[in-house]
Amino acid sequence: MNRIVHDFILAELRSLTLYLLLIAALLAYVIYWAKLPIECALYIPLLALLLVLRAWRSTVVFRNRFEALPLPQQERILREYAAPHPCYRLYMGEAHLLSNCLVCRSRRTLQLFPSDLIIVAKVQHHTGRDRIVSDLLLTCNDGKTCRLEFLGKQKDSLPSLVKTLRAWDVPFESDPNRY
Repeated sequence: MNRIVHDFILAELRSLTLYLLLIAALLAYVIYWAKLPIECALYIPLLALLLVLRAWRSTVVFRNRFEALPLPQQERILREYAAPHPCYRLYMGEAHLLSNCLVCRSRRTLQLFPSDLIIVAKVQHHTGRDRIVSDLLLTCNDGKTCRLEFLGKQKDSLPSLVKTLRAWDVPFESDPNRY
């Protein structure tokens, strides 16, 4: 489990570093030209702290959900995660497909979806200006829902993910035979 959490934290730090550098440059520009007090620069470490706390909270929820699984299933997940496995790029994350579960880093959260806990899935194709995005909504038996967003070329991996979910006997709200 430590490797999964470690990979999540590294991916979050990589993406957040770029955002924080851009915000720092913008804030330095505003401080210089608008003659704002230099104390405004303290917002950057505060924002970084809030983002790190959110990532930490996500890992705590993931650890609790992981530790609630039976020990043989935990060991199988860790063994399969360490071995080569399919990994699908998502908007703001990735989905690691293992033999009986899905480990997702989506929207800055780390989530675990064992195949026996997913009660329904739904594929949504947007129209209008949002037509570039397709969603896969996964609902677990505890009522939690996760939206996996596929953007542009990432949509090419959606049919294989739907095929795997159908192999796990996950019912779909919409017609997945489209793929």
